[in-house]
Amino acid sequence: NNQGKSCPPGMCRSKWGFCGTGPEYCEGKHGSSNSIANLQTTRKHPGKGCPAGMCRSKWGYCGKGPVYCGNTPSTSVDHKHKEDRSQSQRPISRNTFIGEGIHYIVSVGYTACGTMHNDNEYIAALNAIQFDRQTPKSNPQKNSLCNKLVHVHGPNGSVTVKIVDKCRECRYGDLALSKVAFKKVVGIIGVDRVKIKWNWF
Repeated sequence: NNQGKSCPPGMCRSKWGFCGTGPEYCEGKHGSSNSIANLQTTRKHPGKGCPAGMCRSKWGYCGKGPVYCGNTPSTSVDHKHKEDRSQSQRPISRNTFIGEGIHYIVSVGYTACGTMHNDNEYIAALNAIQFDRQTPKSNPQKNSLCNKLVHVHGPNGSVTVKIVDKCRECRYGDLALSKVAFKKVVGIIGVDRVKIKWNWF
């Protein structure tokens, strides 16, 4: 855990708290310090391949992890991404999901659902695996999960939030919560991730 450390030179902190390069991380240039470098990235040089052990994302950047290697069937996580994308538009499950909750900066621009919000609203970003299932023709603004309510349970309490965004770095079952919502279920902001369970309201 690199909490309290700055991002490496040339990288920015995404609104989910990860270091990297490209529009997913540097849009709006919000806070390139005090980040968690869970993803290792490097800018791809035109005409050259990625360094060994890295994959190229759809934005043309090299790095490690499912954000970059989503189409590579070499890991179980990547295989699940591919499998979930092929099963889009599934009915919403009424089951309870278990994952991790993180907090992210909401007020950095438009969300995947095409709306704007502030950090004091009870809203959340759903992990990309579950979100993309309901995205028609690659248009996230028409996703049927946009504005759906979710009831989240954490170690400090529970809260109802509205899905307005997609968290690309989150895993299946994870939610990225606004600051006020995260504090409601966790009690404090000074932790990176916490176990949560949630269900559609």
